Amino acid sequence: MVATPAAVRSLPLARHLLVKTSDIDEARERVGKVFCAHKLECLRPEGRLDMRQHVARFGNLALSYITYGTDVGIDPGELSTFFLVHVIPSGRSAIQIGASSLIGTDATGAVTSPTTAMRMRWSADCAHLALKIERAALERHLSALGGDVATRPIEFAPELPVETGLGAALRRLIGFVAGELDRDDTLLTSPLGIAGVEQTLMTALLAAQPSL
Repeated sequence: MVATPAAVRSLPLARHLLVKTSDIDEARERVGKVFCAHKLECLRPEGRLDMRQHVARFGNLALSYITYGTDVGIDPGELSTFFLVHVIPSGRSAIQIGASSLIGTDATGAVTSPTTAMRMRWSADCAHLALKIERAALERHLSALGGDVATRPIEFAPELPVETGLGAALRRLIGFVAGELDRDDTLLTSPLGIAGVEQTLMTALLAAQPSL
């Protein structure tokens, strides 16, 4: 089904379309430039890729909305240089992070840490709103909050409940920022505003998600 212009405008980060393609090699390459090199495969021979990615970068962070339109497998291994917070507005993802397995839905997101390998299987109707946070920036922020330099890598618990509690607050904050990025009258056009939102998102992740 072809999305109507109105439906496209209602998607997160609608102003920030980076790529729309039915070519799996182009999808792999373009997503890899935003995140990292990874394996990408269609899981149904009869499936037709209908991939789109919207991306907005601000400071040491980036928000990305991605959907593939068919069942896919994604395997980036270790992310190495960044954290990834996955909010899943539609569909389902089977996500393996380290030794932990979870099913990502609109009620359950995920957090991938740089030092933990990840792989995923997305349903055809799945979409992710993913917050990328540079590892060095989060480590600096944690050190500034605690007054000490981190002595070991930060590794978050992989499963992120987003219906209640601080996980729900983090999801609302990510949704708010995505909405602001589609506006002209936003603090995210100001370096001071970007710095403030960046710090708020990192603090929210640290507050919402336990470390292992």
